[in-house]
Amino acid sequence: VYIYTSGTTGFPKAAVYSNRRGLQSAWVFSRAAIGITPDDVVYTSGLPLYHSSGLMLATYAALAGGATIALRRKFSVQEHWADVVKFDVTIFSYVGELLRYLNNAPAHVDERRHRVRAIFGAGLRPEFWDEFVSRFNIPHVFEVYGATESPIGLINLDSQPGMVGRMMPGQTLVRTLPDSVEPERDAKGSVIPCEVGESGLLIGKITKVNTFDGYLDKSKNKSKIIENAFGEGKHAYNSGDLLKLNARGYLSFEDRLGDTFRWKGENVATNEVGDLLAKHPGVVEATVFGVRVPHNDGRAGMAALVVDNAFDLEAFGAYVTDHFPRYSRPLFLRFEDRLETTATYKHVKTKLKEQGFDPAQCGGRVLFLRDDRYTELAPEILGELERGDIRL
Repeated sequence: VYIYTSGTTGFPKAAVYSNRRGLQSAWVFSRAAIGITPDDVVYTSGLPLYHSSGLMLATYAALAGGATIALRRKFSVQEHWADVVKFDVTIFSYVGELLRYLNNAPAHVDERRHRVRAIFGAGLRPEFWDEFVSRFNIPHVFEVYGATESPIGLINLDSQPGMVGRMMPGQTLVRTLPDSVEPERDAKGSVIPCEVGESGLLIGKITKVNTFDGYLDKSKNKSKIIENAFGEGKHAYNSGDLLKLNARGYLSFEDRLGDTFRWKGENVATNEVGDLLAKHPGVVEATVFGVRVPHNDGRAGMAALVVDNAFDLEAFGAYVTDHFPRYSRPLFLRFEDRLETTATYKHVKTKLKEQGFDPAQCGGRVLFLRDDRYTELAPEILGELERGDIRL
């Protein structure tokens, strides 16, 4: 089948997904990892079956285990736990945003009155992992890492909070060049592995067994292959993702390298900043990205927020100042009625990045962080920024 990538930072691309790979992943997730059996009921809602999360991860895994599949056409915060009880669900699949919606919702009468033994998916952020499993009485979390076109896959088998699992044979976390998705190389031209505590690019050896099927448009494949990564003729797949190597070989996901940005000599992970912003009262949703500022190197942080009546701008400014180092504070804010998302609830940032911080381009109000307070980005301040008169 052809499955289109999400298209969070660019146009979606048709990835080739072979039947062999579908069967392999179904067996790994269903039988080897989660242990799905005919006694299970696997529930998925809001994850479309034309995407790998809904089709390959949830549906194929249920079929491989001989389980019953319960489907809801569209995710509903109000109906989720009622469905779980109604269909006697034992396992449900997720993406991180769905769990965030549930965690932010008022208490539901069925949220602990269920038979769920495990959940599996991608994107349960460490900031609310413990809170979620405790509140909703979830015995086991199988956090998964992967991508539609990627031959690299990871799974957290022992519910370690915030982790996506341990590195598998043939996988390596490597250092990258500054502000780049390209790996750093040693004197012999080989990639340089990360040490414990470091963040880097996850890559995987391409072999006859671990193949890279690539995209329908073969011209797109070259950017995903790191040639001679481990010596002459030993190529690797470039995940494009920034992960951190933790103790005992555990990996935690930080961001898409295309989504991270560099400011004041530091790498800023947009997911990490967005998660922390979303914890402030009144912030319903937050997405973070980097924008170019004339006469400055790198990109400055900007956030697009959806807020409710509990949002207090002055308190929010104090929160940002208190909780973020100076280099990762969003210097610009814009407000939206809703944030555009992909089919799997990832924020689409392409247009936001293109519009930058110019209020005329953004079509509304933009605020600027100055002297630890967010104030209106008036035309005179915009002019100062464009001339380089304001030191950031």
